[in-house]
Amino acid sequence: MHVNRSVNKKLSVALRTHKPCYHILQQPANKMDPLEANNNPLLELIPDEELSSRQKELRPTKFRGVLPMHRWLREPTHLDDIDWEACKDISIWCENETVIGLHKAGAFIADHTACFMISHTGNLKKYFLECVIYGESEARIVETVTFLWSLKHYPESKTSLSPSYTTVDTQDFVFDFATLQPEQLAHMLDANPTRKFAFGTGVWNAELSLVLATRKHTMHLTLAGACMNSYFAFDDEGKAFLDAFETRKSSFGLLRIDCYGNKIPFSKTNFERLLGLDTFETLEVGVLEKELVLLPFAAKAKTLCYELKSEMFQLNDFDSLNVSTSDLHLRIYVRGAGRNWHELPIALLNRMAILGHFERFRFFVGRRRTYNVENVALIVEALIRAIKANKKLHYLNLVDYTGVEDPSATWALHLQKLFQAFEAHKGLRTVVVGDYSPKGPTYAWLSRLLSRNRKITVLDRSGNQISNGTSIDKIYALNRFYNGSDELVKESLTSLRLSLMTMALVESASQNYQRTAVLLFQHVDSLCDFIQNKHEDDGESHESLVASEAIELLPSCPRRSTEGPSKRART
Repeated sequence: MHVNRSVNKKLSVALRTHKPCYHILQQPANKMDPLEANNNPLLELIPDEELSSRQKELRPTKFRGVLPMHRWLREPTHLDDIDWEACKDISIWCENETVIGLHKAGAFIADHTACFMISHTGNLKKYFLECVIYGESEARIVETVTFLWSLKHYPESKTSLSPSYTTVDTQDFVFDFATLQPEQLAHMLDANPTRKFAFGTGVWNAELSLVLATRKHTMHLTLAGACMNSYFAFDDEGKAFLDAFETRKSSFGLLRIDCYGNKIPFSKTNFERLLGLDTFETLEVGVLEKELVLLPFAAKAKTLCYELKSEMFQLNDFDSLNVSTSDLHLRIYVRGAGRNWHELPIALLNRMAILGHFERFRFFVGRRRTYNVENVALIVEALIRAIKANKKLHYLNLVDYTGVEDPSATWALHLQKLFQAFEAHKGLRTVVVGDYSPKGPTYAWLSRLLSRNRKITVLDRSGNQISNGTSIDKIYALNRFYNGSDELVKESLTSLRLSLMTMALVESASQNYQRTAVLLFQHVDSLCDFIQNKHEDDGESHESLVASEAIELLPSCPRRSTEGPSKRART
C-alpha cells in the first residue's frame, strides 16, 4: 500500500484510530484487521502521485491539510458492508468520475449536487450514510445516487432515506429527486421495501408518480418533507398518482403528507380523492391551510395522524364534524398569549365525546408559552369526558408522536384525576403517559389504578411498563394471573374449563391466597354446576353433597389456623 506522506499528521492519526473502519480500508498485510477473514477490503487510499489534477482539485481540505480520497477496490453489495460512520470525513472517487463526500467531508467539496442521508431508525439510532455527491454530469450523479440507494440493508436492519439537513446548510445542495428515471426509482424502492422514504424536492412527472403508486409491497413514504424552500410537487397536482392508486387492491402502508408553508402537492379535488381511499393503513397529514383543515377528518385510512394549528380553526368548526376513523392521533399547536388558548382543544375533545366511536386515541397539545395550570386542568376535564364517552377505547397515548415534547405540556400534575377515570373504564388496555416521576405519590395512584382495573397496562414514552420494581411488579403479576383466569370463563365446555381451572390452582395458585380467591370467584359457578349436574344424573340433588364434593375436587391449599378467617370462609 502506498501511503500519502503529505497528509497532515493529525489526520493520519485520526484515520488510524478509526478501528471499526479498518476492515474496509486497504491495510498492510501485517496490520490487517483479524475481523477481515476474507482479506478482501472495499476501499484503498489513492496515493498522491496517482491523483489526477481533477482529483486533487476536488479533494476536501480541512485543518490546513487535506482529507483522504479513496477509490473502490470492489463495490459493496450491502449497505451494512461499510461502517459509514466510522469512515466519515473521507471522499470516494467513483469510476464514473463522481465524488462521494462522506459526512463533514461533504462540506469541504467546492460544488455539491446531491445531499442526502440514509440512517438507522428504531432503537439502533446509528447513522449509516450521510453524504454529498459531486459530478459534472447529472446522469452520472443520478447513477451514483441510485447505486447507493439500492444497496440492500440486512433484514434485521431498519433504515430511513431522506434529504440531509446537517451535512451542508444550503438548500441548493439538496438532491432533486425528480431527476431520477422511472426505472432507477423502481429499482431503488424495490431493493429495500421496508425502508422509510422521504422525498422532499422536485417536480415529479406522471411516470415517476406511477412508480410510487404501483409498488406491490407496502411502503412507508413521506411526500413534501420540505428542506428550507424546496418541496415536493406533482406536475399534474397528483392526478396520475391518484389514477394509479385507485386501481390498487393491496394495502399501501403509510403515507405522510408533510405540508410546508401551506404548500401541498395535491389540488383540493385530488386531495379529497386521496382521503376517500381505504388502501392506507396510516395517513399522516401536516398543518394545512384554512380551506383544507377539516378535510382530513373524513379520511378512510385505518389510522389518521393529523397536526393542527389553532389559528386555522374556529370553535364552531367542530359542531357538526364527523370523523371516519376509529384510530385518531392528534397533535394540536396553540399559539398566542391569550388566556383562551385552551378552548380549541376542548371543543375538539367535546366533539369526540359526542361521536363516541373511537378505539385508539393519541392526543398532545403543544404550546411555546407557559402552560398555566388552570387551562391545562380544563383540558384534562374535557379529555376525561371524552375517555368516558368512548366505551370501545382500548389504547390511549398522551405523548407527542413526533418524539419532541415540551416538558411543560406533561400531564404529571393531573395523573391522579386521569388514573381515577381509567379505573372505571372497562375497555382500556394500554395507556401511555410519557415520563413518570419516581418520587412523590404517583406510584400510590398507579397502584390503586392497577388494583381496580386489572386489565390495564401503563407505559412510558419508550413503551416500557412503568413500575417501581417491587409492589407494582407484584400487582402486574397478579393481574396477569387474573386475566389468564378470566379467559377460562369464555370456555364453553364446562368439564374442560373445570380441568383447566384445577390445573391453574395446582400450578400457580396453591401457595397464593390472592390467586386462589381470584380463581374461585371467577369459576365457582362452573365448579358447582358441574357437580350439580352429575348428581342430578344420578337422581340426587343435595346442596351438601355438591359443596363437599367441590371441596374435594380442589387441590390442597394452605389454610390459616386462626379462627377469624375460618369463620369468614365458612360464611
